Amino acid sequence: MYIASIELRISRALVLFMITGLTGCAVAPPETGPAAQMDPQVQANFDAAMTAAAEGQTERAGNMLSGISDSHPELVAPQLNLAILYAENGREDESETLLLTLLETRPDEPEAWNQLGILRRKTGRFEEADVAYLAALEADPDYARAHRNRGVLLDLYLNRPAEAVDHYRRFVQLNEGDEEVERWIAELELRLERTRSQQVAER
Repeated sequence: MYIASIELRISRALVLFMITGLTGCAVAPPETGPAAQMDPQVQANFDAAMTAAAEGQTERAGNMLSGISDSHPELVAPQLNLAILYAENGREDESETLLLTLLETRPDEPEAWNQLGILRRKTGRFEEADVAYLAALEADPDYARAHRNRGVLLDLYLNRPAEAVDHYRRFVQLNEGDEEVERWIAELELRLERTRSQQVAER
């Protein structure tokens, strides 16, 4: 899942979602000041990098995103997409380093924390992933993606289904509905009810 600017693209099973220009995240308000004034050539280069990534030209996309990140360190989206590209191509250490470096200057960037949580979950560091998701929600308590991902972590990896349900419900509320997650909620609620009934029977 890459983070795109300007337009929504779906290609090669990669779901790309909108952000506000290159400098913000999906739910962030428009930024002001010099960072918000996008150079058309920078935007064109970013769009070309996203196209290359969607077409599987990972080396070319990585080189382009790296170049944009080096010359415009104030832009968040190129760094995030480069970290995602690294993670998807077996370069987890480089991805994590890039995300942590970004978060040193942008600790309020929930999608960077969210991606760090995804990376840590995929590499089996579940408690560390939870720390990252909590940081995303501290940066933005209404960040829907972090609610969903923390719910998955609590549900499938940390065996904390009651907490998972709360995050799934909040995701559905923020996302104005989601049939798949609503099914997860129903299944978890049924499982929790069965557990409560069993506990009562064993007393």
